[in-house]
Amino acid sequence: MAKECKDFTFLGKSLSDLSEPYISVDFDSERARDFALSRSIEYADTVSSRTEPSIRKAALDGHLTFEIHLIKDPDCCLTENDRIFTETQTRELARWLTSTDTSQFLRFTYENAEESDTCLFYGQFTDIQPFLASGELYGLRLTFECATCYGYTDEIVTDVHCQGSTLVSILNHSDDLNRCRY
Repeated sequence: MAKECKDFTFLGKSLSDLSEPYISVDFDSERARDFALSRSIEYADTVSSRTEPSIRKAALDGHLTFEIHLIKDPDCCLTENDRIFTETQTRELARWLTSTDTSQFLRFTYENAEESDTCLFYGQFTDIQPFLASGELYGLRLTFECATCYGYTDEIVTDVHCQGSTLVSILNHSDDLNRCRY
């Protein structure tokens, strides 16, 4: 699954901060999307008073992984040669994205973002592959593997001052609805 986005931030630096204007595209034009990971469910035995087995535990199989495909922005390239990645530009991207040994947050900014869009993922870039055309480097396939099975929203902070009782609803658009801190 390739993610298309307006911009992304990793290790405190944004794609738009780099020396060249890059854009996110989908090289493969796949419209299929992964919505959730598969789960393994361990069931308990049934008993005579209960015909439906209870669930002992459910575990997700694997980690969320996706690709980001980058090319130089064609609107900013005057000639065909301007679209080709140089070794210096490739090294700049590789240094930035693979310079950490620990998982970090990757924040996406979307062109037409809805409030419910998941924008934060926690993990590492695990692979950078070339996208070649006629023997020239025209793009990069970046693979990001999440350390968790979920995407997250920004931290939600709500201060409530009340006298008596007050009902407060806080919307959580994270994929992991059952793990909240109060």
